[in-house]
Formats: sequence, C-alpha cells, structure tokens
Amino acid sequence: MTVLDLGGNMPAMVLFDVGPPPAEPAWDLVLVVAAILFLFWALVLRPEARVASRRKAWLLSLTSGAEVRLTTGVSGRIVSMSPDQAEVVIDLGDGVQVPVRPDWIVGPPADVRL
Repeated sequence: MTVLDLGGNMPAMVLFDVGPPPAEPAWDLVLVVAAILFLFWALVLRPEARVASRRKAWLLSLTSGAEVRLTTGVSGRIVSMSPDQAEVVIDLGDGVQVPVRPDWIVGPPADVRL
C-alpha cells in the first residue's frame, strides 16, 4: 500500500498495488459464443433446412393432375411440367392455362391437407 500526499488541503490518495491482471484465458466468453451459435443453429437453421427439404421432396413428387395453390392464392390443377421442372403449366379453370415457375407453388389448395 502506498500513500500519496498531495499537500495542502487536498486529501491523501491511497494506492494499492494489485499486481498484473490474472492470466486466465477467456474460456467463459468462448463458451457463451459457442452456446449462442448452437442455439441459433438448433432453433433457426435446422428447422428451416427440414422445411426446405420437405418442400423440395413435395415439389418433386408433383405430377400432372395435382391440385396446387400459388403464392398469389390462386388454386389450379397441374396440366404439364417441363422435364427439368423449370416450368409448370397450371389450369386455373375454364380452359385458362398459365405457365408458372415451380417456386411459385406454395402447397395444396387451402381445403386439401398434406
């Protein structure tokens, strides 16, 4: 302990020699960051990957005649698909046929469940 007298009517300062900071690694910070990354993977990335793989399998299983709903909310029946499934032709009713991209198909019509 060192006492530093500043003189006059100033109070004396007491300085404590605490030494250098401990040389402990910051493992607690590493563990917290690892835990946050694991939770992000478990709660966001893994479920999203499952949904995407189910959706891809469902889209690949579609055939002509299947009823589908588009992102616009319109329902129709698949008339034809290109061999590489780059384009799908949907019959909206009354002979109206519309070519759409497969990623515009969001699922079966609202009254049909998978």
